[in-house]
Amino acid sequence: LTWQRRGAVITGQVPRDDQPAPRDVVGAGSLCALVAGGYVYVLYIDWNLATPDELHLARAPLDAVDDPAAWQKWHDGAFSTPGDGGASTAVVTRPGDGDVTVVAGGPSLSWNTHLERYLLVFQTADGFWWTHSTTLTDWAEAVQFLGLDAPSVAGAAFVAYGTLLSPGAPNDQVTGRDSYLYLAISEGEDDSHSLCRIPVTVSR
Repeated sequence: LTWQRRGAVITGQVPRDDQPAPRDVVGAGSLCALVAGGYVYVLYIDWNLATPDELHLARAPLDAVDDPAAWQKWHDGAFSTPGDGGASTAVVTRPGDGDVTVVAGGPSLSWNTHLERYLLVFQTADGFWWTHSTTLTDWAEAVQFLGLDAPSVAGAAFVAYGTLLSPGAPNDQVTGRDSYLYLAISEGEDDSHSLCRIPVTVSR
């Protein structure tokens, strides 16, 4: 019912000021969060001017998430820089041919009980990919499982915000072998979005 503004906890590597932005989007955004080992981990896109739009990682102790000074970014192999304004290193980069995939963004992160490791679904310009990790900082080579020209999304003018959810899981932080990828889709010239889901089976 009441909220206290404590300040930014994660910002991008390009500082914002009162001048016109150097591109349409700069900063940190398009994020997802997961609680693990006493920390809250946040995967987010860092939109900047020097490197591709890829996924970066920050964390804070669960009991200090409301303290901006408690947040640290992953940089050069360690959580070592401030969440607000610090430099960071991408933990998930564009897979395949970067001229085709363009971006790694729109993360959906969970602990997968079938794989017994963390599962990340993310989007590129040409579709949706998945990768897995036991550490949240080192990720396996990503594999595409849904192209944007697939029959299930053919004809859609806009497909984004993929979120992997498993019916019967205790919460959205846990997925299993059988899940659904929920997507926002618009068709033709229609600006409104519809919610659809596509069944996904995770295999080792």
